[in-house]
Amino acid sequence: MSKVLLGYTVPEAEPFYIPRAHVVITGMTQLSGKSTTAEAIMQRGTETTKSLVFLTKRGEKTFFDGNRIPPYFKERFDWEYVRGLLEASMKERLKFETPWIIKICKQAHRELRLKYPEDKKLEYIPTGEGLNMVRRLIKAILDKEKLREFDRNIYILLAAYMDKVLPVLAQSKDKFVRKLELTPGINVMDLTEWYVHEEVQMLVIRSCMEHILEKGNNVTVVLPEAWKMLPQSRNTPVKLYFEKFIREGATNGNYLIIDAQDLGGVDKTPLRQVSVWIMGKMMETNEVERLIKQTLGLKIPAREIQTLPLGHFMVAAEDIVKMVYVWPHGIPEDIAKAVAKGALPPERVKDMLQEKRNMVERATEVLSGDLEKRLEALSRRLDSLVKNDGWLKNEIINLKENDDFLKKNIEDLQRAHTRSVNAKAAVQPASGELQGTLEKVTYNLEVQPFQKNFKINTANMDGKVMWLASKGFLGEWRSEPEIRNRIRAEGWAVTANITLYNGLQRLVKAGFLGKMKKGAMKYKLSPFVRFTE
Repeated sequence: MSKVLLGYTVPEAEPFYIPRAHVVITGMTQLSGKSTTAEAIMQRGTETTKSLVFLTKRGEKTFFDGNRIPPYFKERFDWEYVRGLLEASMKERLKFETPWIIKICKQAHRELRLKYPEDKKLEYIPTGEGLNMVRRLIKAILDKEKLREFDRNIYILLAAYMDKVLPVLAQSKDKFVRKLELTPGINVMDLTEWYVHEEVQMLVIRSCMEHILEKGNNVTVVLPEAWKMLPQSRNTPVKLYFEKFIREGATNGNYLIIDAQDLGGVDKTPLRQVSVWIMGKMMETNEVERLIKQTLGLKIPAREIQTLPLGHFMVAAEDIVKMVYVWPHGIPEDIAKAVAKGALPPERVKDMLQEKRNMVERATEVLSGDLEKRLEALSRRLDSLVKNDGWLKNEIINLKENDDFLKKNIEDLQRAHTRSVNAKAAVQPASGELQGTLEKVTYNLEVQPFQKNFKINTANMDGKVMWLASKGFLGEWRSEPEIRNRIRAEGWAVTANITLYNGLQRLVKAGFLGKMKKGAMKYKLSPFVRFTE
C-alpha cells in the first residue's frame, strides 16, 4: 500500500507517513488547520493519482494550485434519491411518506421510458426532466383522482417539498456539465454559488461520487461538511451513496477524505470503515471523549486534543497514535521541522501561508484586470463592426450583383489596354506633363472579395477617375464638379458632363466607388479596392 508523508512527529521531528485510505480530519475551523491538512495530503499524494475537492463554504481560500472544473450533475429520480433530496431540502426526516414516493417515482420511470424509448436506462434525458415528471404526476393525481383526505395531504406535502427544489435546479441547469473530466493532480469544483441551497451541492457531490465509483480508479474525494452531508437523523443524496463508496471504493483505489468540525451530529456507523483519523483541536469535552471512545477506542486524554496548537494533530493510523505537525504545502521542510520541535510558533507559518495566498490573489486580480481591459477593447471593436454591418452587407451585395458585369468588361478593358499601349508607341508627346500622363496610362486594380485583377486605362472616363483614385484624390468624399476640375487639371478633356456622370455611376454599380446617400451627390473610393503596380 502506497503511503503519503503527512508531517513530522512532535517533538522528534521524525517523518510520519499515512497509508492511502479513507481519512477523517476533525477540528475547529481556523484553530486546527483541517483544510491545510487536506491540501497537504492531496498535493503530496496525487503525483500519479487524481483527487476531487468540493468548495462549499463562501470565502474558502484553499487549493489555489488546483485545476478548476465545472459542476457535474447526473440526474436521478429513483425513490431513494427523491426521498433523500426532499429530506435534505426540508432538513427533516420523512416518516410515512415513503410508499407514496415509491409509487410516484415508479410511474415517472414508466412515463419517461415511453417518451424516450431509445434511452433504455434513462441516462441521457434532459437535466430536470425526471424530477419534473415526478412533479407533473403529483399534480395530475391531485387534479383528477378522487383521493382520501389522508392521501391528498401526503401528495400536497410532497408537491410542496419539490416546489422548493425544482426552481433552483431549473435556474442552475445551464451551469452543469454532463461529463466529469478529472486531470492528474488536484481538481477543484466550486459549489459556493449554491451555499444557501445545500441540496443542490449534495446533488452534484452525489453525482460525482457515483461516477467515480462506477468508472474511476485511484481517485480521492474530499467530502466537506460531514455534519451536513452525513446527518445522523435523516437521509441526504450524499448519505445514500456514502456507505457504498466507503465500502467498495478501496477496491479500485478510490478513497474519501472527510472534513468535519466535530462528529456530534454525524452518522457514525459507516465511519467505522475509516482507518486513518487526524484529530485537531476540539474544545467540547463530551465530543472529544465520544470521538475517542465510540470511534477509536483509544486511551488518549481529552486534554491533549483540547490543547493542541494550530497545525498539530493527534493521528491514529495502523495501530499507531502520534502527535504530528502537518507539513503545509508550499512551506520549506526545515521550517516544518522547526515547528515540530517547538523552535518556531505555528502562527508564523500561518502568516507565511496567508502572505502566499495574498500574492496569488493579487496576481489573479492583475490578470483579471488585463483580461477585462482586453474584453472592453474587443467589445468596442464589436460595436463598431455592428454599426458598420449594414453598410458592409450592402457593399458585398453590390459586388456580388455586379460580378457578371465585371466579367463581361474584362475583355473590353484588355482590348482598350492594347490600343492604349499602341497609341503610346505612335504618338509623340507634346510636353513633359503629357509624357507623365501617358506613362501612367495603365494600372492594375485589385477588387475584394473576388480577388480578381482588372486593368483599366485612361483612354476612357472610368479609367481617368480610377487613376485619380489611385493618387488618393478619392480618399475622401468628392463632388462631381471637383472630380471634373481635377481631370482637366491633369490635362484631360471632358467632352460632356453626362460622360463623367455615367462613368461615376458605372463605378458605383461595380463596387469601385461609394456614393453618399444623403445630401449632395458625392463619391468616395470603396474600402474593398486595392491598387498594385
